Amino acid sequence: MPKKPCVPDVVNAGLPSVAVRIPSHPVAQRVLRACGVPVAAPSANTSGKPSPTTALHVYHDLKGKLPLILDGGECQVGLESTVVRVADSVLRPLREGERALSPGMRYRHYAPGGELTLVKGSQENVRALCLAMYREAVAAGRSARILAFEEHLSDYAGAQALSIGSLEKPETVAHRLFNVLRQMDEEGVEALTCEVLPAEGIGLAIMNRLSRAAAFRIRNADEE
Repeated sequence: MPKKPCVPDVVNAGLPSVAVRIPSHPVAQRVLRACGVPVAAPSANTSGKPSPTTALHVYHDLKGKLPLILDGGECQVGLESTVVRVADSVLRPLREGERALSPGMRYRHYAPGGELTLVKGSQENVRALCLAMYREAVAAGRSARILAFEEHLSDYAGAQALSIGSLEKPETVAHRLFNVLRQMDEEGVEALTCEVLPAEGIGLAIMNRLSRAAAFRIRNADEE
């Protein structure tokens, strides 16, 4: 929203607008009530890295930089808030191609240390391309994983495949996504291929985060 003069420039990097988040979590609400004033704070992770979904993730990212971590349990949804612009009393989601007005709008964000490639197309072709990329990476001496939906894990017998949740229940993908990306960092995996969701409903939010994590590196298995 347009920023009023009472909001210090340091809060929003000198931009003419300011974003306001009202958390639903009861622990966060109690902290804000205890403070008695609006709180300006960054996300609890190193910029550009997969977002934390547990207090332990925050500890690994920021240990030694924080005097206290308040553990309210793991995230209920797993994805950050969508950034919207308020203009003439209308809420409009910020989309691709617009100037980045927040860190989450950057070209590459939520990114694991390894190279992540998204693979779209028919499941038969996606399976074939994911396996081909996996074998190519292993043959080159790189550690590799295939990130697949729970329903498709059996398609990747003989390869190291990991579930990112259920295709039939996309909310489970939202819940697991950043946790899986962090696990891949902890294991030092260098090459990752990942199946994709239809970009509709919560799948649209998931694909937005996945696309940024992959730096928009997407291959169409039906065209290869």
